[in-house]
Amino acid sequence: MSNTTGKITAYILAGGQGSRMGGADKGLLSLHGRPLVEHVIDRIQPQVDQLKIIANRNQATYKEHGLPVLADILPDYAGPLVGMLTGLTDCETDYALFVPADAPNLPHDLVEALWDKKQPQAVAADSQGWQPLCCLIPQSALKALKKAVEAGERSPKQWLQSQPTGTASFTESEWVWSINTPQELATLQAQPELAA
Repeated sequence: MSNTTGKITAYILAGGQGSRMGGADKGLLSLHGRPLVEHVIDRIQPQVDQLKIIANRNQATYKEHGLPVLADILPDYAGPLVGMLTGLTDCETDYALFVPADAPNLPHDLVEALWDKKQPQAVAADSQGWQPLCCLIPQSALKALKKAVEAGERSPKQWLQSQPTGTASFTESEWVWSINTPQELATLQAQPELAA
């Protein structure tokens, strides 16, 4: 991990229902012969101090990757903001990084870029705007996040917009922030695998 950042625990958000993928557990879908979550691990693990997975199903399968696996602290697939609350509640470092389990080509400098733009939070962005599931949040934000979730907030983007949040912009087209449809997965499958 880069010496230019503080201590960071990363959480891979794998707790969704995969509704646009026919209910599939997106992190376990195969890309170039390996589950998507494995590609994410390869990209993120070198950038952080600790790495954990937040998953609400197939936990035994996720544990095969040798990482701690947590379930959301609220039931019934309450959404990624609750996943972030779960991670921040667990986090024992000063910062938590959140990334989705279906983002196999995350930037190699994601953490460093977010760290440089934090105010004290930071979110990744591309030409389409914010990618709110790729964000860096201080552990000190736990109280504010918990209050928002208890008040019914479920949108990561809306919550981040309500906080002092910097933007780290990325432009390289080969970086994929998420895979939401079978067509997107097929398109990526047809492309050469990028180096980890």
